[in-house]
Amino acid sequence: MVSEQAIIEYCSNKILKNKNINRARELLIYLIESNPRLVVAHTLLGHIWLIENNLRQALNSFQTSLSLGDKDETLPALIAQVERALKDEQEKKDAVEKTQQDVQEREERIFKQSLQALADVGKHGDRQIALLVSNCIGGALHKLLSSSVEFTNRYELTTYYTGEEISIPDDLLANASLMLYSAPGWEDEQIPAILEALNDQCIRLKFPHPRSVSLWPFHTEDPRKIPGVQGDSFLIGLIKKGLGRDEIAEAYLNLDIEKELSLSALFRKEMEIAVNLERDCDIKIHDYVETNFIHIKLFDSLYHPSNNLLIALTNRILKALSMKALPKNLLESLDRLIPDGIAPVHPSVAAILNLAWYDPKARYPMAGYLNLTFEEYIDFYVSPDDFLRRKSQA
Repeated sequence: MVSEQAIIEYCSNKILKNKNINRARELLIYLIESNPRLVVAHTLLGHIWLIENNLRQALNSFQTSLSLGDKDETLPALIAQVERALKDEQEKKDAVEKTQQDVQEREERIFKQSLQALADVGKHGDRQIALLVSNCIGGALHKLLSSSVEFTNRYELTTYYTGEEISIPDDLLANASLMLYSAPGWEDEQIPAILEALNDQCIRLKFPHPRSVSLWPFHTEDPRKIPGVQGDSFLIGLIKKGLGRDEIAEAYLNLDIEKELSLSALFRKEMEIAVNLERDCDIKIHDYVETNFIHIKLFDSLYHPSNNLLIALTNRILKALSMKALPKNLLESLDRLIPDGIAPVHPSVAAILNLAWYDPKARYPMAGYLNLTFEEYIDFYVSPDDFLRRKSQA
């Protein structure tokens, strides 16, 4: 039978060389279960937890060693260092949670800030009253429509966000000349009552909210609710298997999505759904998406169209009003109209769908303050706290 001393020497050697750490950890846990008062085993286990960035477990092991009478003079200082690191980690975690709350409020706050009425209610001059009622793309459409001289000369636009309770003054409803609103499939339950209250002469134009599932076929709700980051069911599955960070990255980077599902079939189905959803729309955009999907970046995330697509949708609204399209150079002067994070597109998706606009070296803004490569995005998604801690220590 192997002695305790032999196991301790074996584990010490592995820790020094940083090799076969998993085996050393298992042996030390076995020793502690057999002899809970074996001080050196607790100390060595603490160092392994440190190597693995498990600060809480490291602190527990070192404190146990100290309580059992470990005479190592450096141990109190090491415990204090770990305690400081844990405090820093908690502060960063609190910051991430604060960021999550900020991101959740971002859309509503930016929306409200960008949609100030051009004049007080009832002071419309010679311009006609126009109402826009929509979800997250409404702020972008408001800004683009306001960039049209023809539109702003004819209409004074007031926009309402369907993510909150809508209260439109009676005089606006009674005198509105134009009502723009989200189409069935995206519309808020408040919209039918608003339509009913409009005067008979008001022009009503329904528009769609285009989205893309085929660019992000593994989209899902992540129970961790990482702020500003779109969920990925495949990555979540790898995380649940207990794989290490490098193993997950390798499996995800080498993934052939076509073995999981048919992206071409998914895209065709997506277009069929868009046609059906737009059937009763006054403004249609699915044909533009289908024609330009592989040539132009049309989506920043599942539910957020890019500036390119938002401009195309706005031009179709202007065309329906017999107005000129927006200036062709407008795109170059715009920041992102929907400022939330951009969801990374998997290289396998880009290859299968033959996306001409895809850049493998692209960086993706997300979580309100990060700008990550695709590889860094995987690392961050697997463990946001660990990623941020390593970034701060680099």
